[in-house]
Amino acid sequence: MRHYLITSDSPELPILAFRKALGKNRPATLEGIGGGKGGGSSPSAPDPWTVAAATTSVNRDAAAYNKALNLNNYSNPFGGQQSSISGYDASGAPIYQTNVSANPQLQAAMQGLLGQVSGSGDMIAGANNVYNDFGNQYAGLGNQFAGLGSQIDPQRAQQFAQQGQDAYYKSATSYLDPQYSQQQESLDAKLAAQGLAPGSQAYNNAMGNFQRDKDFAYSQAQNNAITQGQQMGLNQMAAQNQNINLQAGLLGQQAGLLGQRTGLTQQQVGNSQIPYSNLQSIAGLIPGYSGPATSSINPADIGAYMNNAYQGQLGQYNARQQGSNQFTSGLMGLGGTLGAAYLMSDARVKRDIRRIGEWNGTPVYSYRYVFETKRRIGVLAQEAPKHAVSNFAGVLMVDYRSL
Repeated sequence: MRHYLITSDSPELPILAFRKALGKNRPATLEGIGGGKGGGSSPSAPDPWTVAAATTSVNRDAAAYNKALNLNNYSNPFGGQQSSISGYDASGAPIYQTNVSANPQLQAAMQGLLGQVSGSGDMIAGANNVYNDFGNQYAGLGNQFAGLGSQIDPQRAQQFAQQGQDAYYKSATSYLDPQYSQQQESLDAKLAAQGLAPGSQAYNNAMGNFQRDKDFAYSQAQNNAITQGQQMGLNQMAAQNQNINLQAGLLGQQAGLLGQRTGLTQQQVGNSQIPYSNLQSIAGLIPGYSGPATSSINPADIGAYMNNAYQGQLGQYNARQQGSNQFTSGLMGLGGTLGAAYLMSDARVKRDIRRIGEWNGTPVYSYRYVFETKRRIGVLAQEAPKHAVSNFAGVLMVDYRSL
């Protein structure tokens, strides 16, 4: 709100209303009315950046103090620990240097274990190479096991069966052919001696019996040849399976030996870990082996500080608004109580005052009340005749009937 001197075109408040309040950077206006003794205002919210800086400073001091508490220099029969500040980083935080020492006996034991650890590393590297070789050997055994199944050849067994069948049948016919040839000659001579001519019933019956007997003999020879051939084929399959089983047994023995070697290698690797375990046990006796103490700093919550400052300012604003509303409501209620003859003419409740003329020697102005925007016309109580002015609850009223 702009402030002017009392002129014909000045606001409604007197000069005294625009004096700065004691210790304040704002005028002592009507904002102080009803606001307590002297019309003072509540304190402003603290600057969040100042609060954040102070919080950060306190946190940093506390972190540094806690760090120092946790860095006590101490020793025991096995060694000692000494800590000191060796410098500062770019942010100003101290950099600590911690030196840990062991007694001569522990130091010598650790040196010996470190040498064993170095040798263990070579052993582990060699074991890895052995493991890789074992893996290749296992893979080779797997391929050989897979190849055993492909060695079974059913066609070869069938060939053996056919060859056996042919051989047996050939052997049987080599015996039957001359036998039945002789029987044919004997039968022919016998029938001729009996005077049986070819084509006669007796001749045909004799020859039919001879042929059936011959066919039966050859048929039996064929069946026996098939049986013998199948047996030879089965024998061939059995021989193949026996050979495969033998090979599988040999491969299994190789796999067993390889497993034993793998177990021995794993045992060696386990033994190579012993120096590490011993080194860790001895190192645990030395002070400070658990590591240096740690400390941290919590960042300032500038967002929370900003919000708190805003809430404080918002509370002050709401309090001023409530006081202003209460004052305005009181004026309006007072006007209603006095009636239409009395009007609030106190210059302190008017604004945008401009002189427009006179009425019976009293200056007349156009103005607006501080609680509305409508422009009105009237006099100022401070300039009206005293007989027409009344004071109601500290506000000057004018009885226009007396004018």
